[in-house]
Parts: sequence; C-alpha cells; structure tokens
Amino acid sequence: MAARIRVLIVAASLLRFTEASSQLPKPDNVTVVSFNMGAVLTWDIPEYSTSNLTYTAQMRVLDEFQTVCNHTGDRHCDMGPVPSCLGVFLLRVRAEAGTMKSCWVKVLHKPSEDTVIGAPTLQVEFKAEEVEVVMADPVLRVLRPLTDCYSKVSYVLQYWRKDRPDHVLEKKGVADKRVRLRLNDPGNSYCIQARVDPYGREGLFSEPVCDQSGDNKLPGRLVVGLALASLALPLSLLVGWLTYKANRFLNPKTALPSLLQKHLSQANATTIDSTNQRAPALTQEQSEKISLFYEEHSICEVVLKQDQGCDDNGSKGEGEGLKSYCNFLELNHWSYSNL
Repeated sequence: MAARIRVLIVAASLLRFTEASSQLPKPDNVTVVSFNMGAVLTWDIPEYSTSNLTYTAQMRVLDEFQTVCNHTGDRHCDMGPVPSCLGVFLLRVRAEAGTMKSCWVKVLHKPSEDTVIGAPTLQVEFKAEEVEVVMADPVLRVLRPLTDCYSKVSYVLQYWRKDRPDHVLEKKGVADKRVRLRLNDPGNSYCIQARVDPYGREGLFSEPVCDQSGDNKLPGRLVVGLALASLALPLSLLVGWLTYKANRFLNPKTALPSLLQKHLSQANATTIDSTNQRAPALTQEQSEKISLFYEEHSICEVVLKQDQGCDDNGSKGEGEGLKSYCNFLELNHWSYSNL
C-alpha cells in the first residue's frame, strides 16, 4: 500500500514537470500607454524565447474578455477607445508558439488617472496692444467632452516676446476658453502657447503660435499720433498761406502811380484843412476864368443838343466848329475845376 502511494506521488510530480516545461515564458514589462483616453497595451519579448512568437491581447468588458489583437507579431496592441473615461478596466496579454502558450499577464487601466491629456487647439489674433486667444479642448477617444470626465478644467497660458524666449509670462487657472492678454511691449512679435489642466492633472502644451508681422507693426497710440500729424501738416500749411495772402492784401508791396499818390495826398490834406479852417477866397483872375468857363460850357450844351439833327440841306455843317471847341472844353474840364 505504501509503495503504491509513492508511485502515484512520483507520477504526479513528473506530470507537473512536463506541463511546466511545455509552457512559454510570459511577456515582460507589460504597460498601458494612454493618450486622450485611448489605451495601447505594450510589452517586451520574454527571455529565453524563440523568435517566432505571437501574442494575443484581450480587454474585459461586462465580465467577459474580448480579444482585440489575436496572434499578432507586434509588441503592442491598440485596445481602441475604452467604453468610458470613468471606471477601471482589466487588460491582459500572453505569448504563443504553436500549441504552447504562456500565462496571461494582467494590468489594470483607469483612464481618468492614467491618460495623458493632449494640447488644446489655439486660434490667436494679435492686435496692437493685446492678443486674443480662443482655445478648443482636445478630442477624446471616448467621444465625450472633457468636462464629462473631470469635475474641473482650467487652462494655463504662457507668452513671451519672440526675441526674449527666456522671459516667459504665465497665466494660470484660466476658466474661460476665450482670453485677452495685454502685451507689455506693443509693436514687438510675441509667441503664445497653452495647455489644459483637468482636475489634479496637467496636460501637454500646444505648439507656440508666433506673430510673424509684429516686427513691422506700430503701437496703436503711435498710429493715432501719426494720423493726427498727417492731418495737422496740411492744415498748418493752409493757415500759413491764408495769413500770407491777407498780409499781402493789407500791405501791398507794389507802389501806386505817383500821380495817384499826389492826388490822394492832396485830397487828404484838403479834407483835413476843411475841418480846421474855411476855404481861401479866390483871386479876381481865378473868378474871371471860372465865369468864362461856365459861360462857354452853357453855349456848348445848346450847340450839342441842336447838333443831334440835320439841317434842311441834310448836313451838319454850321455847328461843326463850335462842337470841336466844346469837345476841347470837356477835355479840359478837370483842369478848370482845379484852378
């Protein structure tokens, strides 16, 4: 009886040794790489294994394991989008070679804690003295908004002058997706980047967006000043020209004719004398000349009126000589009036 028991024990030990020697070694360094709620299972080739190994990876969904990668030669398997960003999921992988298989290597995956949140998408508008940034959350593979996976989401913005990358300004805890940042040195090129920080985690920064035309821009105040100066210059020239014309009109440089100047001066002197004293009495000779002039002028008026018609012979003949004399008197009227 005792001998029979010993035989059974030895047989069981041999069977165990045979089964153990027929199993493959397990994959090494099995990990989950998660980006934006995706899940990629990775592993290394097991030690002391043959080169013709294949692998099978599975994910447990609703208490059942679903095969995602079957007999693949790769050392990674994209498990696709997990059913939800919340909860814990079991993933496993094993090595295979013909009929031999290794044991399963299992890992737990919690998307909300294990995943890496990607960078937001930026729309940047650089203005004269500020920059306006509009941020869009990264797209998650679970096809749900980021706020459904985290109770709080904030943003971090960094911006700096393009020629001073070591002087970075940072704005943390931004809750709005549309932000305006005031620039300290308007007119210079600036660069800006942002990241999204879910509650208790940090996302990735976006690629810097730089203002390519900032070196050629002028500050808003300087632009307004130049515009006002461009308007003030023609106005000042117009005012100067009008002033010059008014001065030339009031103080002409061209001298009046000497005869006119003499006449004006005599008229002014006569006006002044008339206000101060009575006009001087005429001499006898001046009185005779004036009487003679007015007598002759009266005769000329009669002659000129009669001369408008023709005589019975159709001629103007008789008063022709008197008419010439009257014309002479008219020409010399000014001389007689100034006696």
